[in-house]
Amino acid sequence: MLTSFPSTVRETVLMCEQQQVAIGVLLLGAGLVFLILGVKLYKSLVPISLAVVGLAIGLNVPVSGEPARWTCGLILAAALGIVSSYVNKLAVALLAGGWTGVFAASLAVTFGLPQRISLGIGVVFLLAVASLAMPLYQQVIAYVTSLQGSMLTIGGLIAVLHTFPAFWAGLRSIVVDNSFVAPFFVVSLTVMGYYLQSAESRQMESGMSG
Repeated sequence: MLTSFPSTVRETVLMCEQQQVAIGVLLLGAGLVFLILGVKLYKSLVPISLAVVGLAIGLNVPVSGEPARWTCGLILAAALGIVSSYVNKLAVALLAGGWTGVFAASLAVTFGLPQRISLGIGVVFLLAVASLAMPLYQQVIAYVTSLQGSMLTIGGLIAVLHTFPAFWAGLRSIVVDNSFVAPFFVVSLTVMGYYLQSAESRQMESGMSG
């Protein structure tokens, strides 16, 4: 829930464990698409991402009744998805800054910093990364799609692996009890995705110039 933002690694793992295997497989597939094809498909992936964010925010609007929350979520999802398709650079800036801020704030909470300070850290990272979107547009696209891809992939893996208790029990203790393990995997996958997509972007540019 957004009311508990930012979440610790333990809370995030628990949320992923509550998902069904089919959702986990879907997250894994989506994560790989973001990691590998983010630069090629960003004009579709960015509006979809913001639409999902809008849906999540709308579902947490404090209104009475499930239909009302879904109505808010769908309206906000449609609005963000449509608007972002017309203002690509602003959308990329908000998405990159927002996810970086969420990751930084959650990491700060995981390492024991107070929530107010963690939120402040998140805002600083949000503004810093968003400001880079204009001068480094292609690089920021590769970065944010790689970051989203890594989070989706890891979330999907947790959702799938927790259905194998004998295997997941030992791995879970490593991920949950060592605060740096999950962020390390997220950063590692993000770096791998970024360099992969940067190489792809350079190939595309050289092909166009040739």
